[in-house]
Amino acid sequence: MVTTQKSFAVPTAIGVALGGVLWVLDAELRSYIFPEGSFVDELLRPSADHFAIRTIALVLMVVAAVMAAALVQLLTHRKHSKTLGDRVRAMYGHTPDPILGIGRDLTIAFANDAAAKKVGLAYEDMVGRRCHEVMNHASEQCEGCRALSVFFTGEAEIREDVEVDASGARQWTNKTWRPYHGEEGDVELVIEVNRDITRLKCYEQEVLERMRAEQDVLAERDRTQRYLDATTSIMVAVDGGGRISMANRRACEVVGRECKPLIGQPWADVFMRDEKGFDHTEVAAELLASPPEDRFETEFLTDEEVLRRVSWGISQLSEGGDEGVLCSGVDVTEQREAENELEFRSFLLDSTSDEIMVHRLDGTPIYANLSFCTNRGLTRDEVLELPPFGWVPTKLRDRIAEVMRSIKTEGGAVFESLVRRSDGRLTPVEVHSLLIGLNGEELVVSSGRDVSERKLAEETIQRMAFYDTLTGLANRALFLDRLRVALANSTRSGHPVAVMFLDLDYFKHINDTLGHSVGDALLQSVAARLAVNVREGDTLARLGGDEFTLVIPECTSTEDAEAIAAKILSAFEEPFDVGGGRQLGVSASLGITMGTGDTLTIEEALGQADAAMYRAKEDGRNRYRSYCEQLGLATSERFSLREKLRLALERDEFVLMFQPQFDAESGAVLGVEALIRWRHPERGLITPSHWLHVAEEAGLLPALGAWTLREVDRTMREWDAAGLGDVRVAINMSPRELLDPKTLSLLSALAQRPDFDASRLELEITETSALSDPEAMCDVLGRVRLLGCTVAIDDFGTGFSSLDHLRRLPIDAIKVDRTFVAEIGTNPDVAIIAGTVVSLAKSLGLRVLAEGVETTAQRDFLLRHGCTSMQGFLFCEPVPASRIVDVVKNNSSMPAAP
Repeated sequence: MVTTQKSFAVPTAIGVALGGVLWVLDAELRSYIFPEGSFVDELLRPSADHFAIRTIALVLMVVAAVMAAALVQLLTHRKHSKTLGDRVRAMYGHTPDPILGIGRDLTIAFANDAAAKKVGLAYEDMVGRRCHEVMNHASEQCEGCRALSVFFTGEAEIREDVEVDASGARQWTNKTWRPYHGEEGDVELVIEVNRDITRLKCYEQEVLERMRAEQDVLAERDRTQRYLDATTSIMVAVDGGGRISMANRRACEVVGRECKPLIGQPWADVFMRDEKGFDHTEVAAELLASPPEDRFETEFLTDEEVLRRVSWGISQLSEGGDEGVLCSGVDVTEQREAENELEFRSFLLDSTSDEIMVHRLDGTPIYANLSFCTNRGLTRDEVLELPPFGWVPTKLRDRIAEVMRSIKTEGGAVFESLVRRSDGRLTPVEVHSLLIGLNGEELVVSSGRDVSERKLAEETIQRMAFYDTLTGLANRALFLDRLRVALANSTRSGHPVAVMFLDLDYFKHINDTLGHSVGDALLQSVAARLAVNVREGDTLARLGGDEFTLVIPECTSTEDAEAIAAKILSAFEEPFDVGGGRQLGVSASLGITMGTGDTLTIEEALGQADAAMYRAKEDGRNRYRSYCEQLGLATSERFSLREKLRLALERDEFVLMFQPQFDAESGAVLGVEALIRWRHPERGLITPSHWLHVAEEAGLLPALGAWTLREVDRTMREWDAAGLGDVRVAINMSPRELLDPKTLSLLSALAQRPDFDASRLELEITETSALSDPEAMCDVLGRVRLLGCTVAIDDFGTGFSSLDHLRRLPIDAIKVDRTFVAEIGTNPDVAIIAGTVVSLAKSLGLRVLAEGVETTAQRDFLLRHGCTSMQGFLFCEPVPASRIVDVVKNNSSMPAAP
């Protein structure tokens, strides 16, 4: 970054200085600096050359100005990137994965502690430098292309890479580039997250190394066996007194002496350890009395203090009338040591859970370890007595014999087989076989590993990738694949494909009121019942939430598709079991579309079936509808309205109207209700009833709520300046807006401002939404009241409130719904309900306000029942903010009370 600034600053300074000097050297100044007639005076005298020099000066000054402006813009962009980097660093600074923020110029705007530690640089040394200058694992092309792609598309990218860290070690990394959007929605940074997956990638290498180690054990055993087969003999003659009378060269080599000094030495002193003080005469007598078939071993120390062990055989001698014996011995020191080592290695082989067997190519067993024997319920001897391939299930013997022929050619093989356990179970085993040569014979060393858990994990991963974990139905990925295949087949066969989109009615209400566990149990019961009502070959899937889809290949007609839809909806006539002996009744709405691959794409099929399902809901739910062109137009209009609403927010096309709330006895204005309107450029003011549901589908309610709060704050400040400092403003809020953290954050910021009186702000929430999730709403409404705002229940009486729920809600007022007020003069039952609602509110110590008052009869009835706060066209219609000042000061819209 410093280098870039200097590259702009140096030419800028030179250009300005040179241009200024040349520009000011006019005739008058020249006469003071250069004498008349001098070389410089002649050069700068007014002439065509003089004009050229001045022109060059002007061009240089213009270039300098342009470069100075570019420098200012660059410095501003750098400062903004640094500020943005600091802000993002505060969010991700302490995450364990290395994270970078890359700006549009491919410089690092921020790096968290893990990233700095990974490259071995300080945070300050990283920020402002290009990616390839810092990250020793990447090139500018790699990092830059990924970052620029995310800046261009706005979509995240993921890849795996092999990197070299600061210490030179290789690491496998999962790299993610995600866009970071600024307040205006533009991609201001690309967040690069590096996750170390080295351990996962090294798992396969560890497995291979373990197998290689097992093969080394077998090879060592082979070498040990070869060594044990090499033996020599020791020949020593002993006379009747137990003394050595003859010793061959091998005996001398073993003892470590010349042969001559051995002659005459007691045999026991040379070839036995004198640890217990035994009698030489007694040993000699035992030697003379030993039968020829007996063998025994002795151990002794050589002259070099080396312990040797010899196995002896005795032959009786009778030479010249003297009794004696010939002791033939074999030095078994190495053999015994090898046997001990072999025993230890055999213990190791028996300790492993892998099955190890050595057999001939014809399947004759030679050796089997403990795991092999135990898993088959046989002893080692019983295994070795088995016929060729007797340990393999009968149905697999031909295949194993073919594998052995392949091993004969290739020298080894890796394959999977089934092993029958002692309990009769067939278990999948991964077998690694290697052909070796031993004592001139070809043997196969096979090690088998139980891969049941791996197979189960693979099946689990397969199901997780293509099946819904909650219901066991196909998920979106498998559904789209089956739909793609069905459409492709329909193109060849000409038979159309039917696609159905099913959505449960009022599922959200069940989920919110009874809990997600009940909702999940309901989805599982619905899925199970749907599965038994579809044909084999059809694909039933759950896309998410309460949305189910069905692909019916080769559906011959619309009538057949509608018959299947009717059958599916009939499955909802009986209630569903949700556990604990509880049952719930629920209905569904279903949309149908049909077509072939020539007339229908995957996206069109889903969109058309979805549009038909929404038409079924609009027509009363619990029914099916088939797609038609008019539905397509309605869907297009709904999507078009979504985009227009988004643009309306960006263009500030929304306005607030305010309807005053009066004290019907005194005529005083108690407050106003803020009502949002869309100021459509062509249709004028449009009330929310025409577009609010689309805004909710598009997720625009939190943004609209934030805009409303800011606009109310601005309007209240204008009213304060006009002397209306005590007017309370009521704002309608949906649960989605109130539960959005940004809304509470904005409310908190307003409440903390010294010039903002939070008690003048009242949030209205409908009775139905307040009870959709009572615990969550109690929490958020309580937090609103802690900020100083008041809370009112709007449209009271239209829901199914209980006194207990009403008592526990942290509210200050209720508003009697306009449907009750409208029928006060015409329906005595409704009038009684309205009066009861007023009495109920007063008994609970709540303020009560009636909305929708349009006649004096309604006003008088409410006054007789103790309700004095009213709102409606009888008093004043909604007006712009500018007229509220006159209404409050003059009460000009207030009719006279009786």
